Amino acid sequence: MKMNVIDKTARLELGGLIELRGNFVEVVREEEVGYECDVYRTNDKTMTFDKMHKMVMAEQAQKNLDESDWINDKCYELDLKTKDVYPELCVQREAWRQQVRDGKTC
Repeated sequence: MKMNVIDKTARLELGGLIELRGNFVEVVREEEVGYECDVYRTNDKTMTFDKMHKMVMAEQAQKNLDESDWINDKCYELDLKTKDVYPELCVQREAWRQQVRDGKTC
């Protein structure tokens, strides 16, 4: 989830809930400086922002792979090579596969 914040506090403990923030981008509005960042909430005291971010990105990457699996069937049926017909999507799918692998090593 994205959030606008006033400082770069990376970890807040709110009772039993831990808010992890990262990927800060400076935003200037009406001469005030703030930041937009990714935010995750967890109860796991050992969790870090990087670990949580990799896990979330891996989940999204797996979803993207699942939703684009049709290219393999379509090309197989037409006796085409996926890299020739969908070169950009093939490159993106490889990047998604790497994100899934990275998320599993957390």
